[in-house]
Amino acid sequence: MKKLVVLLATVAVAALGACTPSDSTTSDPTTPQSTPSDPVAPQSATPEPTPSTVPVDLYLPNSNADGWVTKPSTTDGSAQHIVSLLVAEGALPEGCAVLSFEPSSTTISVDMNDAFFQAINNTGTTGERLQMGSLVNTLLTFYGAQEITVTVDGGSFSSGHTVYDSPQRFYEY
Repeated sequence: MKKLVVLLATVAVAALGACTPSDSTTSDPTTPQSTPSDPVAPQSATPEPTPSTVPVDLYLPNSNADGWVTKPSTTDGSAQHIVSLLVAEGALPEGCAVLSFEPSSTTISVDMNDAFFQAINNTGTTGERLQMGSLVNTLLTFYGAQEITVTVDGGSFSSGHTVYDSPQRFYEY
């Protein structure tokens, strides 16, 4: 019996060691941050939101389509998880994903996939503003930044209504 307990304990420790990140630094899980391991979803699928503990206010289009309402939620702190929450709430369409994300204390850079561009490009002026505002306002508020540069597949983009080639600030109606 003693040998079985020792064997099970050894297997459990080995399994936990295999799942532990090799980075020896520790971080506060309540501090929003991006790390090289920030999950990035493939362009073809939007990951499902997972339970998390960091509070976030999601900016969602209101029922009059003339502004946003905030809805409290929780996140793991990654930009992709926040985008997946916006998708789950219908503020962004299915398939939108973060390709890369770089936060700083005052400016954020987020590179989105083609599904995001297609959504922005095909919704009309009001829908475009509401979708961009949902993304911009949620990320700016969560990360405490003043402006955000949104790109698609690594470059600036144009919707036919607006050229997005400069940093965006908090959207107001």
